[in-house]
Amino acid sequence: MEPEYSKRNPVEDNDGSAPLSSVAGRGETGILQMLLELLEDVNLRQVKTKSGRTVLSWAAERGYEVLVKLLLGREDVNPNTADTEDGRTPLSLAAEHGHDGIVRILLERKDIIPDRADVTTCRTPLSWAAERGHDGAVKMLLERIDVDPNQRDTRSGSTPLLWAAQRGQSGAVRLLLKRKDINLDQADTTSGRTPLSWAAGGGHDGVVKVLLEREDINPNNRDTASGSTPLIWAAWCGKIGAVDLLLERQDINPDQVDTKYGRTPLSWAAERGHEGVVKILLEREDINPNQGDTGSGSAPLLWAAWRGETGVVKLLLEREDINLDQADTASGRTPLSWAAGDGHDGVVGVLLEREDINPNKGDTASGSTPLIWAAWCGKIGAVELLLERQDINPSQVDTKYGRTPFSWAAERGHQAVVKMLSDRIKGHTSPSSARSKGYDRAVQTVPERGDANSDRWASLPPSAGHGDHCVLEMQFRVHDPNRIIAGLDACPTPPPRDYDVGSRVVGPEDSVSKSEGSNFSTEASRPFQTASICPITPPAPSEEH
Repeated sequence: MEPEYSKRNPVEDNDGSAPLSSVAGRGETGILQMLLELLEDVNLRQVKTKSGRTVLSWAAERGYEVLVKLLLGREDVNPNTADTEDGRTPLSLAAEHGHDGIVRILLERKDIIPDRADVTTCRTPLSWAAERGHDGAVKMLLERIDVDPNQRDTRSGSTPLLWAAQRGQSGAVRLLLKRKDINLDQADTTSGRTPLSWAAGGGHDGVVKVLLEREDINPNNRDTASGSTPLIWAAWCGKIGAVDLLLERQDINPDQVDTKYGRTPLSWAAERGHEGVVKILLEREDINPNQGDTGSGSAPLLWAAWRGETGVVKLLLEREDINLDQADTASGRTPLSWAAGDGHDGVVGVLLEREDINPNKGDTASGSTPLIWAAWCGKIGAVELLLERQDINPSQVDTKYGRTPFSWAAERGHQAVVKMLSDRIKGHTSPSSARSKGYDRAVQTVPERGDANSDRWASLPPSAGHGDHCVLEMQFRVHDPNRIIAGLDACPTPPPRDYDVGSRVVGPEDSVSKSEGSNFSTEASRPFQTASICPITPPAPSEEH
């Protein structure tokens, strides 16, 4: 009868116990030798664990140095045998887990292949050791002339240097840079980002510092996905230390734009509200705070105003060369217009503190003023702040529809805004054939005015049909009901075109659905925004481990 032990896996018994594992962990050489002798009639290279691993592979991963020595003393053990699951060799596993003693033992074998990549991702032992920051293993592997420090993996085309930089392993980076044949600017094949780009975006200041010590590195190298530089990545991600280090380089271009959106580092930092980064950038005289992007012509101040970043706006206003009223080229709206329309009262207040700002500047799309946008969107705080300005014109009409802020607020049913405006303006609306439009409540309200001419009623705003009786009553209480206003069902400006961002299309965030009883169907326009993503969504070199 065949002995029971011969049916058992030397690494794991049938009952789940692991005699070889427990003995190896205690370093009991004698017992280990006895257990291995039990397998004398079996080709050791064919003894596998459940994952298709050889005993040597398993021991190398676990760090059982004594067992590895015993196994390598046998002539029938191949140190390069890969497992069947993902093609990892014992050296690859030992390097990944930082078992320097085992790495040293394996590299002493004359038949070892030190640069053999695994089958699944084509990553070498050096790649695994560099990523994990196992400096001892990295040093030993780099001493071998048959190890290529620039070998890419197949999943993302990342080199050992790129892995180490992306993970913030400054020690491994230093060791890799000692190799004369290292390629400092070799980018991955997925996004075309260099080691410096990954380190800067990740805020790994130690790695950034080490890389920038090399004069032959290009700090302005763009990636292939969006043309973003390391400084852009650091600025967008708010990595103050990396930004500071990059700006110390004499050959840095602090105003270099990306090729996809045409935005500067300052533009990205301003939008994201990274005040520390914005402050550092604005200290540079060679940075233009008014540079607009290529998508919508929006300057950093406009991006910050639209996002409601009050702190950033304050910093930008400290620059003497800032252009307060610089509008975007898509809709011609100023920072004040965007802030007022979105109800960012903090930004509106800061901007209105400047005497040289024009609170009545209309946009180019419809001639709508900041007050019109605030009134139409029902932003009470912004309306109140704007009305506090002595030079504000509360009755200024837009150039496309000839409507006042009061008219827009009344149409949308913003009663509080209508009340505030009614204290400042005169003469606005007159009635028309309300019954023909179904505005029954308006008919009940308007005739109460003795000066209302029923033969000259103009089109009432949709507030009449919506039943906004209170708003209508205010309108006809303080205004001439006989004045004809055209285009009451219009919008201050048509919605903007969508803006292609990365792999998806992003349009206006705030939409206004079609209102019952009117032909009003619009969307509140915004800068042609990039939502809340990076210059391009940053893919990690690999999702594994």
